[in-house]
Amino acid sequence: MRMRLFVEKWRDQRMSLTITELLVEYMEKPIGLDEKSPRFSWKLESDLRETLQTSCRIFVFKEKEKEPYWDSGEMYVRESRGISYAGRELKPCTRYQVRVEVCDDHGRKTKAETWFETGFLDGSLKPWEGAQWISAPRFHVAADTRGVFVIESRFRLEAGAKRAGIVFGANDFRLLDKTKNELGLEGENYIRYQICLEDSKKPRLDIFRVGYAQEDKSHVPFASVSLEHILTDENKYNFHTLRVVVDGNNAAAYLDDVLADAVEKEEPFGRQILGRMLNPRGVNDVLTYPRLNEIGFYAGKGDTAYFEYLTVKNMRTPGRIYIKETPQGNLYGEKNLFEGLIPVENGCFKLKDCQITQDPSNTGIPMLRSVFQVDKEKKVERARLYITSRGIYHCRINGKEITERLLNPGLTQYDKRINYQTYDITDKLRPGRNGVGVTISSGWWCDAQTFVVKNYNYFGDKEALLAKIEVTYEDGSRIIATTNTKEWKYFGDGPYRYAGFFLGEQYDAAKKDIYTSYSLPDFDDSKWEPPVTEKPEKIEELRTMPPGFGRTWPAVNDREPELIGGYDAPVYIVDTKQAQTCTELEGNVFLYDLGQEMAGVPRIRFCEKPGTKIVIRYAEVLYPHMPEYAGNEGKMIMRGIFRLWKTFRHRRDSTRRLHLWAAALEVLHMNVLRFSFHGSYTSSTVMCARWKDFIRE
Repeated sequence: MRMRLFVEKWRDQRMSLTITELLVEYMEKPIGLDEKSPRFSWKLESDLRETLQTSCRIFVFKEKEKEPYWDSGEMYVRESRGISYAGRELKPCTRYQVRVEVCDDHGRKTKAETWFETGFLDGSLKPWEGAQWISAPRFHVAADTRGVFVIESRFRLEAGAKRAGIVFGANDFRLLDKTKNELGLEGENYIRYQICLEDSKKPRLDIFRVGYAQEDKSHVPFASVSLEHILTDENKYNFHTLRVVVDGNNAAAYLDDVLADAVEKEEPFGRQILGRMLNPRGVNDVLTYPRLNEIGFYAGKGDTAYFEYLTVKNMRTPGRIYIKETPQGNLYGEKNLFEGLIPVENGCFKLKDCQITQDPSNTGIPMLRSVFQVDKEKKVERARLYITSRGIYHCRINGKEITERLLNPGLTQYDKRINYQTYDITDKLRPGRNGVGVTISSGWWCDAQTFVVKNYNYFGDKEALLAKIEVTYEDGSRIIATTNTKEWKYFGDGPYRYAGFFLGEQYDAAKKDIYTSYSLPDFDDSKWEPPVTEKPEKIEELRTMPPGFGRTWPAVNDREPELIGGYDAPVYIVDTKQAQTCTELEGNVFLYDLGQEMAGVPRIRFCEKPGTKIVIRYAEVLYPHMPEYAGNEGKMIMRGIFRLWKTFRHRRDSTRRLHLWAAALEVLHMNVLRFSFHGSYTSSTVMCARWKDFIRE
């Protein structure tokens, strides 16, 4: 009898019943939950086989209240996933405690507790309490990444002159170094569209492509088309407007709003009028030649021409101008690109017997900051940051990271709904002045992001930020700080010169200190500018094929989007892979194979002299060892979708000399690569201290 009692006692101790993974809306202790009837889920763990839940009961308590806000009553169900809340209407921005009690088929009971916190529960801007969508007052331009644009100039030839025009796509860095392109090109490169009056009876438009293919010649036009239907003896020395629409790898030219150059192409569904293909690699090279790069003017040998302006704008609606160069100044009333290089006469640039180009790249990606006050005499009970962006944001408060999540606010149909995130920032605050800094990149909002080039800037052409900080004190009072144009400031000269999904990132390590300190309250922002408010324009539907073939891209921004607390699974670093091999290629280039397809970012330690320019390229496929690819075997395929770049560099002064920054340059994933992700092969133009220092996370 004693032995039997001992065994029974031992079995009772071992045979436990436990609730695990108690989730609310399939998340662990979520905050900012925008679900009016959240679902509860849990798992049962038991030491008895084939244990079944026979009943459950769910209690929901409003914070600081003892009486249940909802009591489900005893529910005789076996389900333990997706059981919906069915109580009174939940209050916004409120914490609720949850207790779940379960009974199994052996009569045993157990319970577990968790909590959740609601978001605004209102998709409008009303609960944001006056927060505005703010954006940079300037357009960010990284000219070596712009593959879709409209360039235009109004100019005239002096009487007797024969040749003048505009230049773009000049000094593409990929074509200045044979290790950075698959055609082995290295040298001067540009695209030039010029009016030619050599034969006064047969005026023509000459198109020069130089340095883009082995067969290109600087003295022979790539193509020529007649302008007899536009230019006459009476008007040929008048002012004319030349506009070139570059649609990725193709371009169409207009003179005085008349189509001057395009090509016809027979398609399975009929004949189409297309721009002339400028990219020798083909029309399906998604990451495109030419890019905007350096732009400028041309006047032939012995010729003089007068140029009123040079503008560049986006092709897709709203089609805003982002570069404007006139003798009087640029788009922002500052010095023009050609100040001191081209003389001015009668309000025009006067160019004689030369070609002049300049890089129009101006600012880095937008950095925004603000300062808010926390009462020193009161104790903070809790503080929340509600934040989202059109684009990807990275936020710090008082120099501290607010989350380990990446690529926020995530992919969404921005014109219909935008995810926002809620963060508990209570432990980030300090009595008195507090600083908040946010950097935003294009993400899924604008820039290149789909394989249809015409979808460049799919939702809009400028990133924007929306945020609200709410600090609640123990006495029940609170303060609110929101994004607006009075209390926030903008800066465009930070270390991230460019960031985008298709084209990677450009990072200037000499400006690193700005990024590490701009969210501190005492940071000197005296040279920063006020931001502007930003409202997207409606973009009509886009048809890329004739009616009856394919589909249309729908109209966007036709209504105010709904703002929803994010439900998407957050992006985190989940694994780390070390490079499997390192292969030295020509030109001081090293190829690293991560050995697996993935989406990730590199973590690299470089031990190089300050001022070194490092180019990192990514691909998913290598050229095979086949006769068709002789000369490229084992190299990364850089055609089509496989060409991606990242650049890390130090700043240069006006004399083009490199400045020193530190004894060594260290590039790490979490303090540099924040706004994009890439595949499994990587190459670098310098060698790491040890190739095993290269890993991918």
